[in-house]
Amino acid sequence: MLHNLLTLVPGLPVDLTGLIDLSKVGDLVAQPLSILHTCGPKGPQWKLKNISDKTYGFGWFDTKRKGDTGQIPPGGVITLVSSAVDAILATPFDLVTGNLLKAIPAIGVAECPGTPTPATEATDTGTATVPVSTPADAVVTDKVYYTG
Repeated sequence: MLHNLLTLVPGLPVDLTGLIDLSKVGDLVAQPLSILHTCGPKGPQWKLKNISDKTYGFGWFDTKRKGDTGQIPPGGVITLVSSAVDAILATPFDLVTGNLLKAIPAIGVAECPGTPTPATEATDTGTATVPVSTPADAVVTDKVYYTG
């Protein structure tokens, strides 16, 4: 789940084993954003906090592949409207240049009691069975030639 969330972040190299290769990023800066949550009757209520002294733009995604962009002032706290019950990721960008900060994304993970477990996406584990159908009648009645 976290690997799928991290692959949504543009410019963040993710290697084939699903781990972030930080040696390819270089010159990381401190993450100015922090994701907070409180547990409510319908699951987590997510907030994004800017812990720096600079206004940033940001983009966020949840595990349901929903998200948004905006800006957050120094010390500001913004509510993120999400129905995700497990995790959210946020990445800051410089409002002047539009460039993403080279920082490890802010990640919030919630384990609220009584919250339903999110449905997992189907993944190919190699053990799934393929439905069998009756063979179709042949449509091509002539020979097929490769024309290159």
